[in-house]
Amino acid sequence: MRKNPLLFIYKTVVTHYNNKIYLQRKVVQINEKHFGPVLLKIIDSLHESSNKFQAEYVKQILSAIQRNDVVEFKNKIVSVEMWGGSGSVWEVGGFNSQAAEKEFVVQIVKLIDLMKESGIKSKAARSVRRALQRIHKL
Repeated sequence: MRKNPLLFIYKTVVTHYNNKIYLQRKVVQINEKHFGPVLLKIIDSLHESSNKFQAEYVKQILSAIQRNDVVEFKNKIVSVEMWGGSGSVWEVGGFNSQAAEKEFVVQIVKLIDLMKESGIKSKAARSVRRALQRIHKL
């Protein structure tokens, strides 16, 4: 087990006070203990449904967090391969049952929630979350 399970993302925050603009650096923590299990369940679901390309892509995200590679992690988790259209990770099919599909959707929604809690912004991911909640009545 690694000693440091956290990734740190630094982002600049602009604040306004007394008609002046201030730039502040904000630290966002990404905890592998939270992301790891969700990503592993997504990978398992993708393998079971024969979506090998998408499973490999999510493995790259998991690998980035395990290596503390902040740039790769953030770039991949907000990418079009995750949240884009046809062929992206969230929009796969081929599940063996409705229960398997629902479990996959639940894990995708959990991932989006973790992203939000960690300060990782993605309009596409938020849009996917709303769509999945409407479709699957979560």
